Amino acid sequence: MNSSPFIRKKILYITTAYASHPDLATKINSQRRVRLIKSLGYRVTARSVRHFIRIRDLWQLRRLAFTYEIIMLRVDGSQLVDTLSLLKLINPSVKIVWEVHGFPEETLVSTSLSLQLIYWRLRRLFFSLFTNAVIFVSAELQDYARRRIWCAKQTVIPNFADIGEFQKIPLYKNGLHLTHKFVVFWGGTGRYTWQAIDLIEKAAHILINNTSIQFLVITDTSWLKIRQTSNLVVESPPSRVKYLSLLKNAGVCLALYHKPPTVPFYFSPLKILDYMMAGKPTIASRFPSISQYISHNHNGILVENNPMEIVRQIKKLLTHPQYRNQLGKNAHSDAVNRFSNTVIQKKYTGLFNSL
Repeated sequence: MNSSPFIRKKILYITTAYASHPDLATKINSQRRVRLIKSLGYRVTARSVRHFIRIRDLWQLRRLAFTYEIIMLRVDGSQLVDTLSLLKLINPSVKIVWEVHGFPEETLVSTSLSLQLIYWRLRRLFFSLFTNAVIFVSAELQDYARRRIWCAKQTVIPNFADIGEFQKIPLYKNGLHLTHKFVVFWGGTGRYTWQAIDLIEKAAHILINNTSIQFLVITDTSWLKIRQTSNLVVESPPSRVKYLSLLKNAGVCLALYHKPPTVPFYFSPLKILDYMMAGKPTIASRFPSISQYISHNHNGILVENNPMEIVRQIKKLLTHPQYRNQLGKNAHSDAVNRFSNTVIQKKYTGLFNSL
């Protein structure tokens, strides 16, 4: 048994979605990171927060500061858990680690500097003063956080794929009429306009008379209103296993985004890792955060957000199966060798040993 000192440390991981929750991406990401940290030998307890933590709530939660040696907070645009950083005042020896996935301004539609935005920025900057370390999910996000988060110890630990999730996934087609079709796949919540569902609709409209191509969109229709057509099928999010089995039908996957109006595109989309692990080529928008995963003409295709260009690349992949298969093979290899849980383990080990 490994007797390293850090093995005995107890960690509390607090997120905004962990068990049953409609935000599938946050839940999957949180569960994936908790599993990885547990695999390193830490004793991890995961909790989810669904309401805003106020300063007056901290006294009721004070025992957390003495029960755990490290408290990890999944910090994102919701701001739900930021206040828990003040547990450091109750027990100065507890280590507060932020895992930063976003900022509140990413949901704004106006570019004007409002009093609300100024308050949000000052609030996050203040709470960051109580952190011992900050994890960013991309280098671009870390760069954006300059002067918005203060912490001397910072590192980038990108989102990653869990190899175990993709073992022995069945192929599911029932009722979707996917047989003999070249499937163009997209999966996600579709909650925000920057997720560029409009580009998928436009591409499907251009290809409406091509009977060989079928668009398959997996999304929560309570968030997104999308019009189904003869070549565009919309399915509600199924179980994780069924989602991955539907993904196996894909000929190509889409990861298209508009730049949010108020922030750079600093996101690290989980869907791309799913696509890569499944061995599928991805047509993606050309953003730096996307380019950390997708290399043009190596494991996918980077495009400007032009529907005609997207259609041209879909047709190219349809008619060039050898090229398509090579991109998919490279994507799977990169996911396993560069972005899998086994690779990321070393980053967490190094960070926790330094606390």
